[in-house]
Amino acid sequence: MLFITSISPKHILEGRQEHCVGTILAKGELHSLNHPSEIEILKDLYPGVKFVPTYRTQKNLREKYKHYVTVNALCDHALDIGYKGEICIINSDIELGEKFDETVLGAYATKGLCYLHRYDYDDNISRAQLYKAGIDAMCIHTSFINCLPQTMHCLGQCYWDIIFPYFFWTGGVELYTIQQSYIYHKKHHMQYSTKDWEFWGKHSALVTGRETHRPGELSTWLYKLLDTATKIIK
Repeated sequence: MLFITSISPKHILEGRQEHCVGTILAKGELHSLNHPSEIEILKDLYPGVKFVPTYRTQKNLREKYKHYVTVNALCDHALDIGYKGEICIINSDIELGEKFDETVLGAYATKGLCYLHRYDYDDNISRAQLYKAGIDAMCIHTSFINCLPQTMHCLGQCYWDIIFPYFFWTGGVELYTIQQSYIYHKKHHMQYSTKDWEFWGKHSALVTGRETHRPGELSTWLYKLLDTATKIIK
């Protein structure tokens, strides 16, 4: 399985990404798409990662934005390099747990999109709790990628995680989720603002044809749809 992400040059929890990337590299190959200016900062810190330069970022979309890479760029990268098989789009501050089984995950990814909710914890990972208000890893076979429309959504900002399963579903792709503790996340202060959430909520309402929905209403609608459309694997 090929893992694809965009490692941030600076995370709110120092050393967190290094730990998480290590757990991913233990399971497979990891490619990180970054703006060329970031790769110079990151390449020596993550020697096992293949860094891929990209200019498909949202740096100029909103004030004070970083080089947030579009999620389409991450998916398209697999096609650009001619990769055929299962890929996993994953946030760079997500660690893979001991139960993470790429064979099981890959089997469902050949049938459709298999997305994962994280297990959140403060300091003690044994007390981690399932967090369903977000998706942090999506696994799918490259044969399904062309079902996706091109959008502005980017890693590191809101709504990409719940809108992309919706896009696959509208393209006729089956949805699965495994509720075992496959992935973990150490809690930290959110790194986006309310204004960002509202901006991406309005954009997501537009691309789903629900322009009259406010961000909160759209989130509720999307979660209900995913709950109905997704086959839960326990």
